[in-house]
Amino acid sequence: MAAFNEQSRDVALTVLTKADSLCLIPWSQFLFSPEGTVADKKNWVFKGASCLPSEERLCLVQFSDGGKDAVRVREFDLDTNAFVTTGFALPEGKQAVSWIDRHTVLIARDWGEGTLTQVGYPFVLKELKRAQPLVRAREVFRGEPTDAVAALRAAG
Repeated sequence: MAAFNEQSRDVALTVLTKADSLCLIPWSQFLFSPEGTVADKKNWVFKGASCLPSEERLCLVQFSDGGKDAVRVREFDLDTNAFVTTGFALPEGKQAVSWIDRHTVLIARDWGEGTLTQVGYPFVLKELKRAQPLVRAREVFRGEPTDAVAALRAAG
């Protein structure tokens, strides 16, 4: 896990690709919020990235403010070395996200009252299409409040 703060803005974020070669995402890309404006002075911590298996070009990058469990998710294009303007962008929350295909992801997150386990993790999974508002995501799985967490795992 790479932590970034005011003293380390020149450090590059490293993402592991399919071929186990390293691709660098410049830290300067993280100076912008999901809305495209200059970010505030938050202590962003890299929490992971998942690249679309068929292409290894588009990645869902997770980062949090100060290293907490809640993360923001943004789609990043390794070929253009930039966030995808019309890409997936999820607001901060305790969540997990996984690719289904280029235009669809599965998300486990806090969807509102009654969607977190007793220990505070999501147990409702929904499918979200590219450009679809988060509130329009379709429920595909519902666990129980007594579960520890509903986890996403790629098939194959």
